[in-house]
Amino acid sequence: MKISVIGAGYVGLVAATCFATFGLKVTCIDTSTEKIEKLKLGEIPIYEPSLKELLLSALQKKDINFATSYDSIEHSDAVIIAVGTPSAEDGSADLSYVYNALGIIMDIVEKHNKHLVVVTKATVPIGTAKKMMELVNDRSLNDYISIVSNPEFLREGSAVSDFLKPDRIVLGASNGEGLSVANRIYAALIKKGVTVVETDNTTAELIKYAANSYLAMRIAFVNECADIAEHAGANIDDACLGIGLDSRIGTHYFAPGPAYGGSCFPKDTKALQYYSRGNGLDIKIVDAVIASNDARRDRLAARAVQLFIEHDCKRIAMLGVTFKANTDDMRDSASISVVASLRAAGFDIKMFDPSFSKEAEEIFGQKLEDDLENALHNIDGAIVLTEWSQFQNLNLSYISSKLAKNVLIDYRNIYNVDDAKEAGLLYYSIGRS
Repeated sequence: MKISVIGAGYVGLVAATCFATFGLKVTCIDTSTEKIEKLKLGEIPIYEPSLKELLLSALQKKDINFATSYDSIEHSDAVIIAVGTPSAEDGSADLSYVYNALGIIMDIVEKHNKHLVVVTKATVPIGTAKKMMELVNDRSLNDYISIVSNPEFLREGSAVSDFLKPDRIVLGASNGEGLSVANRIYAALIKKGVTVVETDNTTAELIKYAANSYLAMRIAFVNECADIAEHAGANIDDACLGIGLDSRIGTHYFAPGPAYGGSCFPKDTKALQYYSRGNGLDIKIVDAVIASNDARRDRLAARAVQLFIEHDCKRIAMLGVTFKANTDDMRDSASISVVASLRAAGFDIKMFDPSFSKEAEEIFGQKLEDDLENALHNIDGAIVLTEWSQFQNLNLSYISSKLAKNVLIDYRNIYNVDDAKEAGLLYYSIGRS
């Protein structure tokens, strides 16, 4: 089976590579010549565990190819649209890349009188598939093109595992032909017993937005619980355990932190908010989640400034700048507001992140340190913002020996309070004494 994937960004590259491991013949298309040439050599533009190894294997087996032209679509059984849908300031999603891709597909279908299934894997607002079908109908191609909505549920840092071992596969379509082809694409996973949710396009789009908004809500809720724990003198870690052991609740996405970020939660909650407001719907919960997360990011940035000032710190080491571990993604990272606040207060900052994110260096206008030793050299205090395993395994006595003022702020609760005290640290975490 031959498929084309339009877009070699995060979703497109992971999808194309993983589809190739199923034995499908995949062509991944992108307009960036530089990116495509590097991908042909197995050089990936993102930090994602296991992806490079899978890509090199697929290239060696000739199961995947990269191109800047759209010629492969003529010979494909299906085309997957995996382009970006960036968020505008008002929360709406920019669908220009999606509609541009559809236009190119329709031109090819019209020219070659070809039947084709178009699978939308990009995250798109509710109602996008209907609009796409209207565009297809306007060109009298409704008998030739089927639109399938197939939202992705990949977590950055574990995207390969999530793709190859998914909780479910969601397929939304208005006809049997589209569903049939989509099931063939995922045959390798379906044979392993992965549940397929077959529904209509609009419901598939809702599933994506509702799932991410619910997870964002859990994070915002536990962060507010951490505030209550701090005020009351409770322990948020024990509270999360006691709450999460309830089988109706569970422990996933139920740990305190600086604020949610990344490519999905901020964009998807705002898009759902925009859709609802635009259609006269009053969704107070999503509104509150967005407001809570924004306030938390600002409050914890201000708290870091206050604590470092109280302990007369001048030189700060920031451990972790990406929005979460195992990725180089800086989108809506808590580090952005923390750095801005610390700089405004006059602190000197060193930064270290195991991803060595080039995006971070561009955002901050500052080079990341080459290693942790350099980041901690000649420093008064440190702040942990990302839960990299490299930080979790650090010896606290070693950290204490490096910090002139012994101040450590841990916004991921990765260290034990008693261990930090024994190491002589002035240790501040979230929702714990």
